[in-house]
Parts: sequence; C-alpha cells; structure tokens
Amino acid sequence: MTIKTMVNQDRYWAYFDEAWKKIIERFFPQLLRFFVPKFYEDVDFSKEVAFLDKEMAQLSLKSVKGAKYVDKLVKVYLKDGTDQWVLVHIASGLNSTV
Repeated sequence: MTIKTMVNQDRYWAYFDEAWKKIIERFFPQLLRFFVPKFYEDVDFSKEVAFLDKEMAQLSLKSVKGAKYVDKLVKVYLKDGTDQWVLVHIASGLNSTV
C-alpha cells in the first residue's frame, strides 16, 4: 500500500465518520424509534437531547488498525425525569483488501 493510498483512505474514513455522525444527530429520534422502540417510548423529547462529543472523546480509545466505526454519546431525559446516556455505535464491515 502506498502513502498516497493510505492518505486517500484516511480522507475517505474521515468523511465516512463525519457523515454518519451528522446522520445520527439529525435522525436520532428516528434511529431510536426504529432500533429500540420500547426505549424510544420512554424518552422525553420535549427536553433537549445533548450530544456529548467532549465526553465521548475522553472515553474513546484509539481504534484498532483497520477497524472502522462511528460512536456518538447522547444524553436524553426520560419521561420519569431521570437522565440516561446512550451510546450509538456503527461499525463498517468493509474490508480494505476487497
């Protein structure tokens, strides 16, 4: 693999990462409703949904070489008044040798 190829792959994955993070932020309620409908019913969406990017950066470990994933940490309030942190994790099954 050449340096140029590695740089291009890094750019691609940076774009991939940012695109998915924006999708998660934009469609967070819909993602919850689709993937975890029972939890969605417990969330109070009249209160602010907070995306905890600083906290996620502190929790994140460096990715294993070749592992491609997107994580977002989100704070929501439940209808019972408590808050809950939600980790959204998206992993790509792409193999760079394909």
